[in-house]
Amino acid sequence: MLFKKISKFVGWLSGSSVGSITSKTHE
Repeated sequence: MLFKKISKFVGWLSGSSVGSITSKTHE
């Protein structure tokens, strides 16, 4: 399913780059 692939990709982004950027922004 395409949606599953997107969810996995978004989750991976959140775990790597987006996650660190968001953490810095929230601090």
